[in-house]
Amino acid sequence: MRIVGSLATKYAPPYSLILHYFIGGTLLQLLLPVIINKDFISLDFLNINFAGIVHFYLLGFVIMIMMGALYQLIPVALEIPVFSFKIGYIQFYIYFFGFIIFISSMLKLVPYEYLPIGGFLLSLSFFLFIFNFFLSLRNLEKMDITVIALILAVIFLAFGVVIGNLLAFNFIYGFLQDITSLIQIHVILTIFGFIFTTVIGISMILLPMFSVSHKFKNIYSKISLTILFFSIVSICFSYLLKKEISIIFYYFLMVGMIIYIFQVYEIYKNKPKRKSDFPTMVMFHSHFFIPFSILSFFFSLKNAGLLFIMGFLGTLIYGSLYKIIPFLTWFHKFSDLVGKQKVPTLNEMLPKKIPEIQVIFYLTGIILLYLDFIFNSIFAFYLAMLTLSVSSVLFLYSFYFVLTYEVKEDYDGRTKS
Repeated sequence: MRIVGSLATKYAPPYSLILHYFIGGTLLQLLLPVIINKDFISLDFLNINFAGIVHFYLLGFVIMIMMGALYQLIPVALEIPVFSFKIGYIQFYIYFFGFIIFISSMLKLVPYEYLPIGGFLLSLSFFLFIFNFFLSLRNLEKMDITVIALILAVIFLAFGVVIGNLLAFNFIYGFLQDITSLIQIHVILTIFGFIFTTVIGISMILLPMFSVSHKFKNIYSKISLTILFFSIVSICFSYLLKKEISIIFYYFLMVGMIIYIFQVYEIYKNKPKRKSDFPTMVMFHSHFFIPFSILSFFFSLKNAGLLFIMGFLGTLIYGSLYKIIPFLTWFHKFSDLVGKQKVPTLNEMLPKKIPEIQVIFYLTGIILLYLDFIFNSIFAFYLAMLTLSVSSVLFLYSFYFVLTYEVKEDYDGRTKS
């Protein structure tokens, strides 16, 4: 089991590369409350507008941030150099323009005929990442649960991207009659195959690192990953072969998710008894959304999706960024000044109380949106959009505060934060 003590290694990527993805995702999350309309709750899963809103959040925020984090964490988690950071820059711009075209078409801002173009550019961007990832593995010397999880996640991503691109072209040209099974396979491969499998792998690095947890067992992550792999493959083949889906495969998927929570708790209980900082606790507590999402699955797929995607993934990302962004900025701006002058702590680089308020507004927005899904309440919907908008602005402010943080000199020449 590999325990990594720092996000900085000799293989670390350029600071600007990570900022491309983080800034892109931060700016796009501002627009989510704007594009969600009141009819969202009543739309069918196969509705293009519903798919557009879901894709906006996943592609524009979740996966955008994940890509930036992976370029930073692959050297840490795998202890290898990334094959090419230039590819990372190229991938970002192709991804960004592909995203704009793709989402604009899905949301009817431009003609539907542009959908395959956006889908192709997104696919090209993803395959540049996949190419970069596997060429980086040439220098791999150690194999552990994090490495296995990331390899599986990237393989799932490749298949999910192919199917997604096929669906985009089919929407215009209509060469496939029944696409329901392909849509379900695409969802399983991307959300659980790529995103959640990546979360499992990276959590085995970030959670112990940020909580300073040691001597924990990682057997739960191994069991969870095995069950998830079996479940994802079984569900996909069942759909692909047009066989009646056995609900047992979904039950296995849920069991794998619950066992992963046991792994998170194992890390949590082995951390030092001292009080943990706020971002780390947000990361741990974000996992409470998983069991509630599983319970909601038996009543409403939309409610389950909301709790898992915006509840779990969104909250986990915010907590992680409140740790990663200050560290990377500190390392870039202040690491060379250690021993020469006063340098700030990571906590000093965050604005006081703003992260806590931002997370509270975000969680409140999710709860209100969940109530709207249940009761179809106009009041809950618009209040949810307001609180989510405030949350997005507060996070943007926190991000800007960290990036522009400077150590100032007082009147007698002493430095102060």
